Amino acid sequence: MAIAFVPVYIQHLGIEAYGLIGFFTMLQIWLSILDAGLSPTLGREMARFKGGQHSIVSIHELLHSMQWAFLGISAIIIVIIYSLSPWLSTSWLSFKSMDISSVQEALNISAIVIATRLFSGLYRSAILGLQNQVGLNFINIVFSTLKGLGVVLALKYISPTVKVFFIYQAIISVVETLSLRQYLFYLIPRPQVSYKLSLAPLLAVKNFAGGMFAITFLATFLTQADKLILSKLLPLSDFGKYALASLVASSVAIVFQPLSNAIRPKLTEQVASNDVKEIAALYHSISQLYTILVVPIGMVMCIFSSHILLLWTRNWEITHDTSIYLSLLSIGYLLNGLMNAPYALQLAYGQTRYAALSNLMGVILLVPSLIIFIHIFGTIAAPIIWILLNLGYFVITVPIMHKKLLKNEMYEWYWTDTILPSIPMTITLYCFYLVAPKPELDNPFISFCIILISLVLSYLLILVSTDTGRKALKSLTSMGKPKH
Repeated sequence: MAIAFVPVYIQHLGIEAYGLIGFFTMLQIWLSILDAGLSPTLGREMARFKGGQHSIVSIHELLHSMQWAFLGISAIIIVIIYSLSPWLSTSWLSFKSMDISSVQEALNISAIVIATRLFSGLYRSAILGLQNQVGLNFINIVFSTLKGLGVVLALKYISPTVKVFFIYQAIISVVETLSLRQYLFYLIPRPQVSYKLSLAPLLAVKNFAGGMFAITFLATFLTQADKLILSKLLPLSDFGKYALASLVASSVAIVFQPLSNAIRPKLTEQVASNDVKEIAALYHSISQLYTILVVPIGMVMCIFSSHILLLWTRNWEITHDTSIYLSLLSIGYLLNGLMNAPYALQLAYGQTRYAALSNLMGVILLVPSLIIFIHIFGTIAAPIIWILLNLGYFVITVPIMHKKLLKNEMYEWYWTDTILPSIPMTITLYCFYLVAPKPELDNPFISFCIILISLVLSYLLILVSTDTGRKALKSLTSMGKPKH
């Protein structure tokens, strides 16, 4: 939903106003640092509660303490944005068609959106830890529709302004947070005891939370430093185009995020059993699932970026200016997606040090590189550096991790799980690109067919190239056959 309606937002608001929305999205991610690792920690503790490691009273004590902590964090977010909005609207952002008061007002309203979404992240993480994905997915579907389709109706029938956009998002975010809270307390009814505000439950999980805070803090620098720097250097209209490419490329994460939500609690539960053989088997199955989900869509977006953007935006200028960024960013997100299985394994073992140290090294190298090379080579340097960063993780971080965790499984992860299944699919896609027609504004059906064929072809090839994929195909083909 967030991606599908972007062309409509641009149609109603203009590319400059969409640049402001892109800046808001980046700001939301930066301020999520204030979460301090508490949301993923609560998710892990809920998984441990499900595994019998917490009583109903102790898990509620932890939840109660975290809610009070988040109330304070939300207040801090609102104060930060309200304090900075005059400076951001006059000294940081560059725009032509919008007036300063409108930009400042939109930023102030966005403070409420960001604060409430941080709260909803806490409840969402707790529900995921309880492995109640079905109920959570229903809530996500409802509110994704309200956020995406609903705001289009608001822009059309109320007023096509960024103020209306952010007011609507603020209202929906508040209702979403209350709904998630209600569902969580339905899953874990409150015991008949009173709770006092106490730091003891938070101190009991401070080590894991601290590690997650370090990872999140550094990961935010890694994923958002390019946008932060470009939001200062570029006019909002040009920044909007880069933000657009980044949003489409990040759809790789939209594909694999549901898998991450489902497998992390399960892998944590498996690690608690201490059966190394079963842990390794689950790890490789998960790794192959990431390859199946991530590589096809990442390579299709890279190779057929012009077809995708022209079909989606129906705008030659945006397609021409944005397609190279989409191609490059897609490769970076593809590599980043493949790293999720090793990352999940580390969290399952409670080992946050490797991810934190690798992210720290990434930040030390990334930020100076972006500042230097963007000034020398322009915007194109940002996605290239993003690729090199994730390639470094792929080549360096995995061997370091496997020296400590599942020592004998590294070779199989590289070749059987990730690299070998990707080779025939990539070669086939590129050959198809060489013979496929070029995108045409007047004939969008051509681009639609090319994208559809490339997706179907790539997913079939990646399925038959992995053990997990072949098992899934065999299971599907055996459905409906009579049993003897």
